[in-house]
Amino acid sequence: AQDPKEKPKPAASEPEAEALYKKFEEKVTKAKTLRFKAKIAMEMKEMAAEFDSEGSLKEGNKFKFNLSGEMMGQAREMAVTCDGTKVHADGGKGEPKVEDARKDIADGMRVLLARAGAIMPMMLVEGGGRDKEKDIKEFMTVSAFKLGKDEKVGEKACKVLTYKAVPDNEKEADVTLWLDADSLKPVKREIKAERGEVFTETYSSWTYDEEIKDDVFNLPKEK
Repeated sequence: AQDPKEKPKPAASEPEAEALYKKFEEKVTKAKTLRFKAKIAMEMKEMAAEFDSEGSLKEGNKFKFNLSGEMMGQAREMAVTCDGTKVHADGGKGEPKVEDARKDIADGMRVLLARAGAIMPMMLVEGGGRDKEKDIKEFMTVSAFKLGKDEKVGEKACKVLTYKAVPDNEKEADVTLWLDADSLKPVKREIKAERGEVFTETYSSWTYDEEIKDDVFNLPKEK
């Protein structure tokens, strides 16, 4: 019997679907800069939440993610910033944490963003899942890529991908990703976890290789 802590073996993928996904992930990981805005809706047992999310990433191990919204009737804000050498993480509860940045942290965040969307980097920070010895990309593995029927999201014609995502030491989730048919930029993503949680992200903007000034990634000053 399989150890419940072990990840399930990757399921087979459709070659065309896997190639499309890899093209998208490669663009996310290779872009000189990346900036996005999204709305995130979470549906969990006896609880729902909505957040606005923004993110900026730049070569040189730099990134900044912000999440603000409401959960269980209470306002909630989270932010994590890396200036290339230090990471400042503020989960909205208690004192912010500042620590040395791993040399691969921004590369890892890009992969997590591609695989699981805007919520994943924030969940990694919130859960304290920053094992110094582990490759960050391994916190979320993906497999079983399949192509769905083309659909429209609003006025945008989209390619539809489905795949399995497995968070670190957890059971797999079903992911549907809508990519703009022309640019292959993400338009929408839905993640359905085995325990019933549903995360839906709708992207209002997603840009590559635009200028982002370094001061965007300055760490917040201590209060």
